[in-house]
Amino acid sequence: MIKGIYGVNIAVKNLEEATRKYEAFFGMKARPVGANFFAFPGLVGSQFCINGFALNLIASLEPGTSVASFLERRGEGIFL
Repeated sequence: MIKGIYGVNIAVKNLEEATRKYEAFFGMKARPVGANFFAFPGLVGSQFCINGFALNLIASLEPGTSVASFLERRGEGIFL
């Protein structure tokens, strides 16, 4: 039985642009997330904490990461 969802990760091509767009939509500032937040190297992001739910925007700093491959195949969208 599912008791809750911690959050959703959204893959984006341009982190700064996407962060501004989501900040305007939610009316709140995102928390920058550095590479040390991720289990795999080469990723950065922004996090919105909304009533205990985490919405993470994730971008790749280099080609070859799982996020970069996802963006090439499918474009921006829910990643994980």
